[in-house]
Parts: sequence; C-alpha cells; structure tokens
Amino acid sequence: SSMLLNFNRQQQKVTNGRNVFQQRLNGEIHFYRGWNDYKFGFGTLDGEHWLGNKNLNILTTQDKYELLITMQDFTNHTGYAKYANFKIEKEELKFKMTLATYTGNVGDSLSGHNGKNFTTKDQDNDQSGSNCASLFKGAWWYTSCHSSNLNGQYLGGKHNSHADGINWKAWKAIHYKLRDFSNNVSSRYNIGIPSDCGDIDIKKGSGVFMIYPEGVEDGFNVYCNMETDNVGGGWTVFQQRLNGEVDFYRGWNDYKYGFGTLDGEHWLGNKNLNILTTQDKYELLITMQDFTNHTGYAKYANFKIANEDSKFKMTISSYTGNVGDSLSGHNGKNFTTKDQDNDQSGSNCASLFKGAWWYTSCHSSNLNGQYLGGKHNSHADGINWKAWKGHYYSLKTTNMMIRKKK
Repeated sequence: SSMLLNFNRQQQKVTNGRNVFQQRLNGEIHFYRGWNDYKFGFGTLDGEHWLGNKNLNILTTQDKYELLITMQDFTNHTGYAKYANFKIEKEELKFKMTLATYTGNVGDSLSGHNGKNFTTKDQDNDQSGSNCASLFKGAWWYTSCHSSNLNGQYLGGKHNSHADGINWKAWKAIHYKLRDFSNNVSSRYNIGIPSDCGDIDIKKGSGVFMIYPEGVEDGFNVYCNMETDNVGGGWTVFQQRLNGEVDFYRGWNDYKYGFGTLDGEHWLGNKNLNILTTQDKYELLITMQDFTNHTGYAKYANFKIANEDSKFKMTISSYTGNVGDSLSGHNGKNFTTKDQDNDQSGSNCASLFKGAWWYTSCHSSNLNGQYLGGKHNSHADGINWKAWKGHYYSLKTTNMMIRKKK
C-alpha cells in the first residue's frame, strides 16, 4: 500500500488523471535527506519516491493544478485532503508552496503551510529559530514548525518522539505515524498532466510546451500546432521544413534523438515518436505548401512508430486528403538513414535520395530530402510528394504532426 500525494489538472476533461509526486509505502526509502535530493527527486517511481521540487515547479507553472493527498492509518482507515491552486515556485524562491481551498475528511493540516518555503536539514528556510527539518527529521514547507510532516520518519503508528513521523496533525495528532495508502495509480504519468499537445488548452496558442508521455521519467519539449485549419488544434509536431536552414541529410542517431529547433526546422526524434505513439492511438496529419503558396494535406489513421529494435518501423492506415496518397506504400517499412540501411533496395535509398525515411525500394515521398526550392533536375532527392508534385519538385514547407484519435 502507498500514500500518494498527487495532483490533477484543473480541467474537466482530465479530472481523473493523477500525477504522483510523493509516495510513502513501507519505510524502505529514507526521506530524511538534503536539498539536492529533494530538488532532483529520489526513490523508485512505482515505489517510495519524491518526484523532485524542480519537476514540481515545471509542472505546476504550466497550468492550474489541484492537489490530492490520500492517507491510511494502521487500522486501515483511509482519508484524503484536497486543495485548489497548488503551485511550487522555482528554486530561487526556495520552492515556495501556495495552495487554496481545503476539502476532505481528515482535517486541514496544510493551509497553515501556505506561502512557506521548502526546508531541508541542510537548507533552513523556515520561520523557526532552529531548523525544523533537523528537529522533526523531515523536509517540508515548514512554518515554525508544522501541522503536517509527510516526509518525516516511518515510525509505524503511535510514537513517543514529538512530531517527527509521517504526521497529519488534524487527523492523527503528532504522535501517530500514518501508514500508507494504495490508490491504483500504475504510473505517475496519467492524463493529469499533458501526455501530448492534445492535453494542452488550445487557447494558449501554438508554441513550445513540455509534455510528459506515459512511461517517461522526464518530460520533453515539443512544438504544438493549435491553429491547423479545418482539423482543429492540439497537434504534436514532429517534423517541420520551412526554409532549408537545417540540414536533414543526417545519420541514425540524429534521427533517433532529434535535431533542429522546435519553433523552426526540426525532427523530434524517432525515440520520442515511439514513446508517443505507443501510449495511445494516433492519427497523422501532413501539411505541405508549394512555391506558389498552394497548400494541401494528407491525413492517416493509426500512425505508429515501433521501437529501435524494430528499426522504428512505421504503420499507418486510411488516407484522406487533397494531395494524393504518397505514404501508404511505405506502410510497414523500417526507417533508413545514410548510415543504417534497412530498406528493400539493393542499395541505400537514403544515400541515393539524400534523405532519411521509411523507404521501400525506394520512395513515393521523401519529406526529409534536400531543400531544393521547387523544380529540380536531380531525380527524387528533394522534399518530394510524388502524388501531388512528382519526383522533380521540392516543396516549400511541410509539417508532420500527430494527435490522439478522438
């Protein structure tokens, strides 16, 4: 069983999602630690852990969050406390915590800590004449000193020492150490925080946002397209060609980890694409423009990228669009780069056509090809979409992006 300190994004569509940032279970992990441990986090995510104040600051500054604390005593009675507008400030502000409006059934033992700085045994930011973390063997947003101490010692129920256990004063006073509570959260990544751009409010507009896909210890930044005409927003962009500033004729590792700048020309990374497209079902949208500013799109259902062991194989289905279908022929194909040949050709298609793609032998699309600026004489080595502009026309712009299927 475990005690969860978790928080929900305050939006209706994600009210059931939780992101666990503290869990106490059995005393296996030592919580009486210093500033850096609490800054960066410690423990194991499916066991006892603290996610890290730095991560908490990142998370709670991107949107409005509510905090939920669940707890259990050693007679298996359970309770909860819930707070609105939970926020952790940055390190310069000593990871100060603010919250509002308690609801629950265990009494309010946290509102007294509202607006207080975080204190550890090696960094005293409290309002006491001595260090509350040292006195009460924990780390918390102490006042002088506390009515809750959920990072205190695991003392197993009643204890004689004063207020140095996992205490919640309003429920069990300060001489009772709480047992911990299980809440069937399989992962700290759930829909309580954005797993992709579809979880971010479209009103924020297009731009770079941090997302936290399932199963990833740290989030990563992506460019979110919130304004794509006719198809709504919420698209997570993984490829963008704009002006030829970034060289796309690159090797396996560059395509694995990504390159470029997110608000400019870039490839997000096949590793990230695999993570994203295995957490749910996704559709793919490709938008493109020629040098007379005509635009078009191709959309596919069930877009998925397999893991590296499977050579980042791509699968898609069901084309719709107005530029013709130049990708279904690449369905089920492995990714090939100039330094890793996984195609079905006798030679390396990436080398032949100066790109990197899910080549067959070789291609009807080559959107990572050279930026050749419209018509070109060389064969099929530009940013080509054969069904729309043929093999001798290199497009002006392309965007490749994904969104969870509705």
